[in-house]
Amino acid sequence: MKVNLDNLRRFKPDIEQSAKRWDAFWQGELIDRPILLSNCPKDKSKPYHYHTYKERSFGDMDKMTREVLENAENTYFGGDSIATYWPSFGADEISTYCGGKLVWNEDSNMDTNWAEPFITDLSTQLPITINENSPNWKRMVEFYGKCADAFRGSVLPRPLDFHTNMDLLLAARGSEQLCFDLIETPELIDRAMEDIRGVFKKCWETCTTAGRMDEFGYYFDAFSSTGSVACVSCDFIAMIGPEMFRRWAMPTMEYEASFIDHVVLHWDGPGALKHYEDLMSIDKIHLVAYVPNPFETHLQYLDLYKKVQSRGKAVAFTGSPEMIKQVHKELDPRLTVYMTWPGSVGEIDALDEWMIKNT
Repeated sequence: MKVNLDNLRRFKPDIEQSAKRWDAFWQGELIDRPILLSNCPKDKSKPYHYHTYKERSFGDMDKMTREVLENAENTYFGGDSIATYWPSFGADEISTYCGGKLVWNEDSNMDTNWAEPFITDLSTQLPITINENSPNWKRMVEFYGKCADAFRGSVLPRPLDFHTNMDLLLAARGSEQLCFDLIETPELIDRAMEDIRGVFKKCWETCTTAGRMDEFGYYFDAFSSTGSVACVSCDFIAMIGPEMFRRWAMPTMEYEASFIDHVVLHWDGPGALKHYEDLMSIDKIHLVAYVPNPFETHLQYLDLYKKVQSRGKAVAFTGSPEMIKQVHKELDPRLTVYMTWPGSVGEIDALDEWMIKNT
């Protein structure tokens, strides 16, 4: 595929140069500086339309797509950032396509949810499949279609939040019971994971088709003008050891990655670090997005990022402009994506110029 960049130029006038940087990045090459993702409001006095998970789950989709375009009009997309929107209902949304129900935390202004387990007996309730009559499934398909029609490629809807893999089984079964299942009935976990790979395939094909991503482009904290980009993840790996990871999570991650041209790994927290060697052995993973614990910074994991880069994989580093300047001389510029959110257009452009001069 080859994306027509004219649509993206509406909110990103310099999209051609950024597309060249991204395409070089996927080849392990460098044009003038590392990838830089940074944006800010052009006019802070104008309202920003933030959509909670509740709004995305139940709100007026046409109204939300109009507000997304209003946000984009008032946003300066600096560095290599691109206008994007995530029509996600929550991290456990895929469980609701298969029989689960979202539970809402009222104390979070209905912006936190999780899935209510729906499998009480793995031996009688397999296979795990998508119910196309599920209200959330129907809404997801419609929402991606509305985004494609409204944005026409000027804003890119992100692919689904693919907490499939063992995260889907966790949502469907519940954490305590799943931990017993792993030990007591591993053969049923084998069957369930085969089902889940089928769920991913259907979700991938459906959301990318409804969102017309092959026509307009893909974005998931990364962009390519010549191929698909998406994130693979499995937060549950923090709870299991290497043997279980290799039996269940790793093959599913490799299967999911086989659908994606440019793969971003969502690597969540210190508990998942024990799987470093196995994760680094997955060839399709190009960009590693590690998520530190709350109140930790990416700077605290600089040694880890350098170790990841020594394996030929890129890292995403999030921090202030000052942190970025501090680590810039230590990280390989060909294999780094920097993310920061300064308060003004001038600060973003100044950091961009500094990076070019110091790369």
